[in-house]
Amino acid sequence: MVRPKRSFAPLVAFLLLLAAGAWYVRWRTTRYDPLIDRVSREFQLDFWLVKSLIYEESWYDARARGEAGELGLMQVMPGVAQEFSQETGRGLSEEALLDPETNLRVGCWYLRQSLEKYKGYSDPLPYALARYNAGETRVKRWIEEARSGSPRPDGASFVNSINFPLTRKYITNILKRKPKTKKPKT
Repeated sequence: MVRPKRSFAPLVAFLLLLAAGAWYVRWRTTRYDPLIDRVSREFQLDFWLVKSLIYEESWYDARARGEAGELGLMQVMPGVAQEFSQETGRGLSEEALLDPETNLRVGCWYLRQSLEKYKGYSDPLPYALARYNAGETRVKRWIEEARSGSPRPDGASFVNSINFPLTRKYITNILKRKPKTKKPKT
């Protein structure tokens, strides 16, 4: 009995496709690392925090556009860009916000502003992330709802008080994704 010859072409094609997919994911998730490192250091932010926020906001798509008008890697809102422009005296067009470096600069500036705003809290990060995602007015309301005899609720109580499931998930995803260690030297 003569056995038909097997073709390994489908297996080879599958393995090549798998390797290309892995390469693409690695490229997409690391191509901005040197820029993220430089800009995050400029604003005294943790590299992994900024990287985790970008993952959550745009999955590293510098041309991303959100339904509410948010733009770029860090999904910067036009109002935030206007605040940045007023503080720095540097006008920004929509196209400028799609430039990765400009977008990172504005997004990191706003995240730094948010962390400074809540620095009196034991853990300002959940508050800053909530402000980044849902705005300051909502954060004020959630702080009021989280208070239980304490003028400054802890981060966990605050996150639990957030009645926007997407914002609560946004914060927990970033906090889970962000390693507790610093970026290794490259």
